[in-house]
Amino acid sequence: MTEASGELDGNARLNRLLKGWAAVMALGWLVLPFVAAGTLRWPGMWILIATLLSGNFVQRAYLSRHHPAILARRKSVKVGTKRWDIVWMLVAAPLTMVTPIVAGLAFHAGSPPMPWPFALLGFVLNTAGGLLWVRSMASNAHFEMSVRIQDDVGHAVVDTGPYRFVRHPGYASFCIGLWGGPFLLLSWPAFAVAPLFGAWIVVRAALEDATLRRELTGYADYARRVRFRIVPGVW
Repeated sequence: MTEASGELDGNARLNRLLKGWAAVMALGWLVLPFVAAGTLRWPGMWILIATLLSGNFVQRAYLSRHHPAILARRKSVKVGTKRWDIVWMLVAAPLTMVTPIVAGLAFHAGSPPMPWPFALLGFVLNTAGGLLWVRSMASNAHFEMSVRIQDDVGHAVVDTGPYRFVRHPGYASFCIGLWGGPFLLLSWPAFAVAPLFGAWIVVRAALEDATLRRELTGYADYARRVRFRIVPGVW
């Protein structure tokens, strides 16, 4: 076996691992919050599920029609993915469960829910994050699911679209959307843990930014032009 074929075989095993992990985490995300709530009759979680599923459907429909190559590239982790990013992905999946589980526990304990109109605010935040996510993806042909230097496809700096304002608009979209979660769940206690996943996103943004500065030609100059990573005027 050559070194190249061994690397490809190892990458195939990694993708099987990640897909299996994602399937387990998706099942946990759907089940564990209801277990925490002690009932399926929990309106907030159903509102969250409906919002996320409908948003994902619209995003995929748009990208499939206008940017199918992007979706194809995001189906798997490619050779050259940084090891630290594999760890990041494995930890990120269970972190996404924390907010709905805490909201479920609060619901079970009888914590007063938010008034229904707050769900509309959650929908607005989630939609805004989703729109920025799609715009970021559509502007960047290198928008893969893992962090690596994409020498195989001529990796180059992108400074158009939302990349004119921040260096990592995809992460900014997550940070916007995650604040919609507690509102959609109609749960005040959920705000206590919602920042956990946001902090994990910031960790990845910092590591990816440092990687691109070191290894991607032209990125250091771009970083001097576009000063902020996620939040204009802040960081």
